[in-house]
Amino acid sequence: QIHNIDKVNGETFNVGGSNEVSVSLLELTNLCENITRNKIQIDRISETRAADIKLYVTDNTKVSKLTGWQPEITPQVIMSEIHEWIHKNEKSLEAILK
Repeated sequence: QIHNIDKVNGETFNVGGSNEVSVSLLELTNLCENITRNKIQIDRISETRAADIKLYVTDNTKVSKLTGWQPEITPQVIMSEIHEWIHKNEKSLEAILK
């Protein structure tokens, strides 16, 4: 953004994985299981609830057109970095991780 301040100043953008770097909740659960080596038991709920979002994919079109930015980091890397950060900061996170 700092390299494109004249283009982005005062603008609001959606920034996320887009179609290329999206994951479903099932895929994300599998990633978490592989990274943590923990099995996560999730019960399926067959009915669709009023607040359920069937699909959400961030549209990066605006920020990409103005700055050339594109998502580069894979969900695997993102989740691995989050897991590593939690592990490194476990002591200070202890109260909320219990």
